[in-house]
Amino acid sequence: MTDATSLERVGREVQRRRLGLSMDPTTLARNAGVDTKTTRALEAGERWPRDMSRLKIEKALGWSAGSLEQIRAGGKPTELQDAAEISDATEVGGSQVEAARATRDQFVTLANGIRQAAGLLLDVPDPRARTVVQMLDELERTALLQAASAPGIPRLLHTAGTKLAAPSDEALERYAANEAAEREHHNG
Repeated sequence: MTDATSLERVGREVQRRRLGLSMDPTTLARNAGVDTKTTRALEAGERWPRDMSRLKIEKALGWSAGSLEQIRAGGKPTELQDAAEISDATEVGGSQVEAARATRDQFVTLANGIRQAAGLLLDVPDPRARTVVQMLDELERTALLQAASAPGIPRLLHTAGTKLAAPSDEALERYAANEAAEREHHNG
């Protein structure tokens, strides 16, 4: 395999991985702590990065050190295997796990805010309030679902050993009560 062909292969694999992690080129560069030109040139198969830049890019992609060389030689990258390696990745220049945690936490915070807003409306006598509460419950469920399944979050958080809290008992009870009220309203 010529050097140009092997560099193009590395570029395709880096791009495939980046897209699989739902990152744009700027985010990859920022997470790796390298210039965007470096990641773009690598993905385009134009230029081989310096040693430290390669290490940072590998870590930002969730790959072990030397993975880019493995791809260049015709092999496959090696995924980071444990929480210690993921932790090392964030220290070296990739912040995928922290970004995944932050995204997850934003969705959980959103769900908690929605839960509080719905709670304020539970005692409002206006029948329209029940409709609003039901819509808020649906938003809360959506936010919690996104917290658990947004692109890149499940794999990164699982690898890092982070668990997502389940919806609260209060939220589940409110959901069941709203479902029962909805059925009662439609039945009679």
